Amino acid sequence: MTKLLPLILALALPRAARAAEASADVGLSPEAVAVGQAARLEIRFRVPEGSHISPDAPLSIRVSAPPAVKIEKPRLRYADAVSVGAAPSFADRLTPTAAGEQAIEVSMSYYVCKKDLCDRRTQRATLKLEAR
Repeated sequence: MTKLLPLILALALPRAARAAEASADVGLSPEAVAVGQAARLEIRFRVPEGSHISPDAPLSIRVSAPPAVKIEKPRLRYADAVSVGAAPSFADRLTPTAAGEQAIEVSMSYYVCKKDLCDRRTQRATLKLEAR
């Protein structure tokens, strides 16, 4: 029964009370590049004090783009983190193969934990990559 208590509490608490304010900042650097040059996709998680992104629970980051953009690693896992800790960060390389503005879609699924309570989060972001 004691193992079920965190699950029961997780279902009973409002979402905002579980792991409020956790999110991921997603950006490109630079946002405009020449065709054939890579831009760096950066994902940095933010969590409130006392919380962490679970390294033991499933974490998935999917990056998709039109065929005119080569994605170095379309799917990232916790093992791909460039820095770890309570709020890990990730990076990927995107290389445009044709000129124009390209939409980059990032879809994330991760667990934010505080003591014995974890909350599954999903987040999406759309970025624009300009290739000249």
